[in-house]
Parts: sequence; C-alpha cells; structure tokens
Amino acid sequence: MLKVYVFSLAVSGGLLVIAALADFLDLDFGDVDADVDVDVDADVETDIQAFKIFSIRGLLYTVFGFGLVGTALSYLWGGQQGTLTALAATASGLASGALVSSIFSWLKRSESGDRSDDASFAGLVGRMSVPIGSGGLGKVRVERGDRVHELLAVPFEMDADGQASWSRVVVVEVKDGRALVVPDEEGLLPPGE
Repeated sequence: MLKVYVFSLAVSGGLLVIAALADFLDLDFGDVDADVDVDVDADVETDIQAFKIFSIRGLLYTVFGFGLVGTALSYLWGGQQGTLTALAATASGLASGALVSSIFSWLKRSESGDRSDDASFAGLVGRMSVPIGSGGLGKVRVERGDRVHELLAVPFEMDADGQASWSRVVVVEVKDGRALVVPDEEGLLPPGE
C-alpha cells in the first residue's frame, strides 16, 4: 500500500508544484477550465458542499492529502498499522479536499481577488511601452489602483500614414482584450511619468 501512497503524493505534489510555478511565473496555458462541480438540487434548494470536492482542484488536494498522510504514517509505524493508516489517509485526504474546496468556494462567493472587468480601464491614461506600428498594434502601460497593467493597444482612429506615434495615450475602452487608445492631447498624464 506504501507504493499507492507514494505514487499519490508524487503525482499530486508534482502537479501542485507545477501549478504554483505557473502562477508565480505568470504562465498562461490557455483557457482550460476543467472544474466539474456537482450541485444536487431537489425540490428543496439544497447545495451539498461535499460534492464540490470532486472538482479537479478538490480531487488534486484530496489525493495529495491521502498520499502525504499515508506515506508519513507508513514510515512512522513501519507499515505495521495498515488498516489504521489507510483510514487516516482516506479521512485526511477527504478533509483536505473539502477544506480547499470550501476556501475556494468562499473566495468565489466573496469575489476576493477578483479582477476588475475591462470597463474599469476606460478613461485611464498610460504610456506606450511598445509604439503602435504599421500593423496597428502596440502595448500601453496603465496604472489602475496600486498595480501597473500592460495591455495590447490599438488606435481608436489611425493617422493618415497608418501609424500612431503617440507616447502618452488615454484608454477609450477595452474590447476583445485590446485597449482602444487615443493620444493624450489634454496632458492628463504628468510629463515626468
């Protein structure tokens, strides 16, 4: 049974490390949404939280808890208490999956860490980090709250020569992930910034 615990720990731990590194390095693997949440709704609107541990994230933490406790107890007890180790590993795995799912569910309901929508960029003044070229695409750096964001930028209206050589711009709106910008003719951005 030790091999099952170690395998569970290695696979789920490895996936957790990869996810943490991807988040830390701000890597994007595309839009992969593999969350499979199960809600049981009967005539009485019941939402059974225990079923939410069956999301991919919940399953990953369940397997990690199972493998960690099973491996630790197997080495601690020298493999003598197999049934007790299996029960403790299963219980702790289910508990860790339920706890993590509950935390993420609470974060989702309370919108903690939720990014503001694209409409909140409208009206912000920024500096072009990559000038808009003949292809009509560049990058603009804008400050929203205490964070600096770099957005793909396209001109709201092109110059006659098909280029936009602005250094400071105002974001008109964000559409399809691209900021539509106009030159900062009013001088809204202080010259030193």
